[in-house]
Amino acid sequence: MLKKTAFASVLALAFLVRAEPYLVHSSIMGVDAYYHMRIIEDFFIRDALYAGGRTTIYPPLFHLVMHIIPLSVQTLARTVPPLLSTSVICTFAYMLRQRADVAIVGTFMLALHPALIARTYFIPELLAIAVAPLLYAWFVDGRPLRTAVMVVFLSLTHVFSALIYLGTLVTVSGRDRRVRFVAIAALVTLGAFVALQGPRIQYARPSFIVPLFMTIAVYLPFAVLGRPRGLKGRTLLIGTMATVVLSLLLPREVATSRIGAIGALFVCGTASYGLVRAFERDRNAFYAALVLFLALGLSVGLARTPVYTQPDIEAAGHLGGMSASPVMTTAGHLVTYHGASVLIDEYAEFSPHHDKRSEALYGIVLHGSTDYRVPSEAGVRYLHVERSVSFSRELGFSCLYDDGARIYLLTSR
Repeated sequence: MLKKTAFASVLALAFLVRAEPYLVHSSIMGVDAYYHMRIIEDFFIRDALYAGGRTTIYPPLFHLVMHIIPLSVQTLARTVPPLLSTSVICTFAYMLRQRADVAIVGTFMLALHPALIARTYFIPELLAIAVAPLLYAWFVDGRPLRTAVMVVFLSLTHVFSALIYLGTLVTVSGRDRRVRFVAIAALVTLGAFVALQGPRIQYARPSFIVPLFMTIAVYLPFAVLGRPRGLKGRTLLIGTMATVVLSLLLPREVATSRIGAIGALFVCGTASYGLVRAFERDRNAFYAALVLFLALGLSVGLARTPVYTQPDIEAAGHLGGMSASPVMTTAGHLVTYHGASVLIDEYAEFSPHHDKRSEALYGIVLHGSTDYRVPSEAGVRYLHVERSVSFSRELGFSCLYDDGARIYLLTSR
């Protein structure tokens, strides 16, 4: 009874931390949500500037599931993320169910993992993270058919998440040829899918000391202390090592971003064994660690606010009704969701000549550049700037709309 009460308390904590910004701000969180809302409403994106005019294909499962739910996409974007992110706690507990003490401790750590909280948006990778523990649980239990079905299911959710999860599965699959064959086939298919999608993002490499500390270093000592054994332990350890390595190679993705959230189940799973061992050795250290995890999770959860304010949303709606002419904007996903064509969509890998266009946009907005060749060549007529963006100097364009967010008539002077 006590264990059921503890698990119910962890679930409630996880949900409240994730739902708080949606309840307080009554707004859609995150930039990417608007892109996925757009796909749910129309599976084929027809913006002439998007992907150089090509039709790109996104793994369809998340969008298909959301499409058949009889609610508006705006309602789904506000309600699904905290529910789906909290469901990760349930599948994670199922994966660790053989050790009730480890499962309770691990779910507490996962409920408060900063990266997973920060990525609680209306995005497909949440679905991938939610089903991944089932993949490993069934694999460890020796259920090859269920494992194979989950491999296919996972491949249809989110490419980057599936590559990490299936790569880990292939590494630990050992002599199970059926599982290894299906997982490798899925990885090859996903690799071909990625190769056919076109150019890739060129990542910047900012400092990552603080993000790395928040998402990995706090958990890592317990992971080292834990050393879980058996097939499940090997899976968690290999997944943790992959998370650490990828975080070091792609520091932009650490912490309040993708790799930290995808790898959270590995890191928390491994660290939960160490925290249980710490409890056996020094209960004061155990309780201090719980307070630290609680502080980290709450600090991230309570600090989350909407990227776009109501004036931004209203200005984007105004733009969508003005003209089919392309727009230069600092809010690509929001504006395209409202029907306008944009010079740059936030998904850089799908934006033709992204570096040149991005440099032109921020040169004009942030640095007062008077070089308008790039937007002129693309036929851009309007410049849209979010409320949060400040100009380095007055641009001198005719302002057509100003309610915090602004719309200018862009002229090639």
